[in-house]
Amino acid sequence: MEPSSSFEANAASNHNRAERTDQAITAMDAILYKAAAEGNIDLLFKIRSSIFGLQDSDEKRTDPASAAEFVRYVLEKCPSLSLKANEEEETALHIAARYGHVSIVEVLINQEKSQNQDDDLESGVVVGDAKEMPIGRVNKKNDTALHEAVRSNHIEVVKLLIKKDPDFSYGANAAGETPLYLATERNFSDLASEILETLKSPAYDGPHGRTVLHAAAFYDNEEITKNILKRYGALSKQADHKKGWTPLQVAAYMNNIKTTQLLLEHDRELAYIKDVDGRSALHIAAQRNSKRVGEEIVSMCPDCCELVDQTNRNELHDLPAQGHLRKKTVEMILKNLSSLWSLFNDQKDADGNTPLHIHCKAFGYDQGRMNSPGVDKRVSNENSQLDTNQIASTRENLPTHEVSYT
Repeated sequence: MEPSSSFEANAASNHNRAERTDQAITAMDAILYKAAAEGNIDLLFKIRSSIFGLQDSDEKRTDPASAAEFVRYVLEKCPSLSLKANEEEETALHIAARYGHVSIVEVLINQEKSQNQDDDLESGVVVGDAKEMPIGRVNKKNDTALHEAVRSNHIEVVKLLIKKDPDFSYGANAAGETPLYLATERNFSDLASEILETLKSPAYDGPHGRTVLHAAAFYDNEEITKNILKRYGALSKQADHKKGWTPLQVAAYMNNIKTTQLLLEHDRELAYIKDVDGRSALHIAAQRNSKRVGEEIVSMCPDCCELVDQTNRNELHDLPAQGHLRKKTVEMILKNLSSLWSLFNDQKDADGNTPLHIHCKAFGYDQGRMNSPGVDKRVSNENSQLDTNQIASTRENLPTHEVSYT
C-alpha cells in the first residue's frame, strides 16, 4: 500500500473511531442523566469503567486522581448528583469521607451550585445554607460527612470539610454524638484540636447529657481538656443525665490525675458537686480506690471529706469495704489529716455505723490502729449496739459500693 494511502486509511479509521466514541459518550450521558434522576449511585460506579475505557483504553483508571476525575466528569454532566442519596440517605460525600478519599471529597465540596436551576434534573432543590449543601446533609443516622471522617480518623478529610464552612457547627447525630465528641471519645487528639481551632462554634454534645469534657476526662487527655476549659469553661459543671456526673467525677472514677488537677485548678467548687446518689468526686475516688485523685482532691479541698451521700456516708465509710488497699488509704488519710479523726469516730451512716465500725468489721482488731490516741473504742452503732471491740471480733465481708460509668 502506498504511504499516502496508508495515511488516508489511518485517518479514516481514526475519524470513525472518534465518531463512535462521541456517539458512545453521548449515549453514556443519557444513562448518567437517568441515573441522576433516579438517584442510582450504584449504576454510576458501574458506568465509570466504561467511560474511562472509551477515553483511555490502555490505562486502568483506578488511582485516586482518576477517581476524582470521574466524579468531576459526572458532576459536570449532572451537578445535582452531589446531593443525591442512596437508600441509607448517604450522599457521595458521606461515602468518600468514610473511606478517606481526599481528592474525591475535595471535588465534591467544591462543586458549585448549578447556574441554571431549570436545567438541573433535581428541580426544586435549592442549595442554600450549609445544611442543604453536601457538607451539611445527614444520613439516616443523622451523620454528616464530618461524622464519618472523624469516626474513621481521616484527618485530611476532616481538614477539608471544616475549612469549607467554619461557621457551620455540626450538630449531634441520632446517637447524640457531635463530631467533636466523637474525636475526643476516641482519643483522636489531632482531630479534636483541628475542629476546636477551625470551627467558630463547634457543637460539643455527647449522648446522655455528656459533653466533650466528659470524654476528655475519661481518657485523661490533658491537651483537649485545656483547650475545652479555655473555650467552654462552663462545661466543667455540666452533669450528665444518667448519673449526674460532672467531668471531675468521671476523672475520679478513672483515677485520671492530670484531668483532675486541671479541673480543680479551673474551679475548686467542682469538688463539692454531688451526683444523683449524693456522691462527690471524693466518694467516687474512695469507692474506686483512686488514690492519686483522692489525695489531690483532699489536698486542694480538705473539707470535702465531710461531704456525705444519701446514706450519710463520707469517703472514710467507703474505703474499708473495698479491701486491703483501701486499708492503707485510710491509714494514709488519717495520718496526714488528723482533723478527720472526728469523722472517723463519730460520722454515722444510715445503719448507725461510723467509718471506724466499718474499718473494724472489714479488717478485724488492728492493735496499732485501735490503740491510736484518736480512736474511741467505746462508740457503739445504733442497730446492734456493739462497740468497736465487739464488731472487730465478728469480722465479716462487707457489701461493696462499687460504681460504674455506663
